[in-house]
Amino acid sequence: MPSQLRMEMRIGETRPISIFTLREGENLSTRVKEELEVAAREGDLGDHSATPSAPFIRVFEVDEKGQKLDGAIHLFSLTGADVTSRETSISIEEDDDGKAILLEGIVQDEKGGETTHRIGVFFDEELARRIAAIWKTGALD
Repeated sequence: MPSQLRMEMRIGETRPISIFTLREGENLSTRVKEELEVAAREGDLGDHSATPSAPFIRVFEVDEKGQKLDGAIHLFSLTGADVTSRETSISIEEDDDGKAILLEGIVQDEKGGETTHRIGVFFDEELARRIAAIWKTGALD
């Protein structure tokens, strides 16, 4: 029997959004986006004036009573983008005008491939590290 998965959103408190089972060959990221669309259409996302805290959405396996089982948790942004496998890279480049901090985001896909995104160039390393943390949670895309 396929495992049931529960999707939750954290807004001040954690609340369940849906419980579902992946269909054979179904991609978790695609299904999370579908579940978000259904929940939004049916009004199950609650008060939109509340500010979600990061990570926004988590999906994990539950038993027949809906209780969390030990195992992996996948994290998603509010748009349904999987942020579980996001990493960042900071490199410092110096020239005659000073130093620039290059911030890149690295996303690993389900097949082990990587995609690199340039997030920005900063002149303050601490600010670059803060932006990196925000990007990893999916609050910044």
